[in-house]
Amino acid sequence: MDIRDVENILGLHRGLRAPLHLLITNEPVVQRVDGHVQFRGLQPKARSDVAVLTPQADAETVVHEVLHANLGLGEQVTYPLARLIRLPREMLGMKAPVLPRLRPYHYQLCQGCEEFKELHTTYKGRAEHYKRI
Repeated sequence: MDIRDVENILGLHRGLRAPLHLLITNEPVVQRVDGHVQFRGLQPKARSDVAVLTPQADAETVVHEVLHANLGLGEQVTYPLARLIRLPREMLGMKAPVLPRLRPYHYQLCQGCEEFKELHTTYKGRAEHYKRI
């Protein structure tokens, strides 16, 4: 999934407020606690303006992470809610007419900033930082 896909997904769901920062990694995010867990996306609790997407992310992941950021909901509520929001479009084969956003979301690749300095230095080439414009 690339940034244009994310912009398009956010544009389809008018009620979702896009995060200010999107971090897209090109390698899996894995946690080994009682097994092997791969994340499709992450939303830091301390930063409601940031969403992280991994290579396994899909359209539902984008909606899921934005719901975390917008509403601060936990996993038990966010999973079914993201599914409900995405379901009508999936049932219609993603060909339903889309109302144009009055102001569509657009992101620009950040070449370096102090706020995400470690991402731009340590993870350069492994993750990209986009900022909503």
